[in-house]
Amino acid sequence: MTNLLTSAEVVAAVGLTTAISARDQTLIDQIAASIGPVIEGIIGPVQPRDETYTANGGVQAITLPHRPNAIASVTVNGTPSTQWYAVLDWGVVYCGSRLAPYPFPPGEVVIAYSVGYATVPANVVYAAMEQCRIWWQQGQQSLHVAYGYDEQPGTVPMGFAVSTRVRELLAPKPAPPGFA
Repeated sequence: MTNLLTSAEVVAAVGLTTAISARDQTLIDQIAASIGPVIEGIIGPVQPRDETYTANGGVQAITLPHRPNAIASVTVNGTPSTQWYAVLDWGVVYCGSRLAPYPFPPGEVVIAYSVGYATVPANVVYAAMEQCRIWWQQGQQSLHVAYGYDEQPGTVPMGFAVSTRVRELLAPKPAPPGFA
């Protein structure tokens, strides 16, 4: 999987304009490699890729863990099936047809599908850049408290791993609805 942001985009996000030390370059590369899984953990797959999902048959509908762009194939007990239809916006694959639905046969149902964006939405890129900036600032903090007694020497006081601001930026692209 490619990184959501390049190292150059992380440098721009954190506002570095001077020469970058080897230590800082290592940190920037680690941030660039780490931001994709964090963002995808919030809104689902961003980078285009193919996935498979295996479910038990005997049910009329199978809900995929991520919203698909397209369904490539459905295999029931190792045999390709054409007796299915999907509602992509819901991430649900049904057995049968819209006029005559019926349950998938008992056994293993394997669904191959594609996920992700052909072009990553601007708000997702901006949220990733904002989170990189926050991580960079946290990494630049002193290891000493300004006032009082440091009960845990060597720790960096930090808030939550993903800021509310980043979650707000990602809100226009919410994850598919789930079940409580």
